[in-house]
Amino acid sequence: MDNNQNKRTQRSQPFTDLMSRMDGFFSEAFRDFNTLWNNKAIPIETKETQSSIIIHAMLPGYTREQIELEIMGRQIRIGVNSSNYVEKKDDEQKYFHKQEAYRKNERIITLPFPISKKDTTASYRNGVLTINIPKNNADRTFLSIS
Repeated sequence: MDNNQNKRTQRSQPFTDLMSRMDGFFSEAFRDFNTLWNNKAIPIETKETQSSIIIHAMLPGYTREQIELEIMGRQIRIGVNSSNYVEKKDDEQKYFHKQEAYRKNERIITLPFPISKKDTTASYRNGVLTINIPKNNADRTFLSIS
């Protein structure tokens, strides 16, 4: 009986090896893509002072060139774009893996007043985008009550 079991084990060994390699290949291939699909909102902190609104957007890992800012009336859009290319080759195990991914994320913040394009400033340091939006107090008018 042990001899028959040994023969079956020997015959199934190539199949087991193939399945193990395929499982490893797919696990590795999709592991990298999982992080790309976790498209979470860009974390921000908003502070208000007497003269301005200050927005801090946490964007670690991005370069200044990957960040877009767009002013649309009372809204400001923070957008980030990134791409990732991975190529792996193992001649010993005879496999080749290649993937390319593109990621885009954005956050739109609405304020209670129109945003001045010429007075708004932005800077990016140590993974934090800081946007300074001055309040336009000149547009405020107080009405007398009769």
